[in-house]
Amino acid sequence: MAERQALSCDVAQLVVTQEQNSRELNQAMLRLADAQVGMARLLGSLDEDRPTILRKLST
Repeated sequence: MAERQALSCDVAQLVVTQEQNSRELNQAMLRLADAQVGMARLLGSLDEDRPTILRKLST
């Protein structure tokens, strides 16, 4: 009976740990997605400024 209770506690702790890890992974994925959007905007902005930058470099 004690073994069953110990096993039950271990399983419960494992479930809590897995849920926490899942939340942390989801948060990391959201931060990564935000970083990707930011980089895309930055690259888009640089691309828009390219003619101006090239003109300044060639004069």
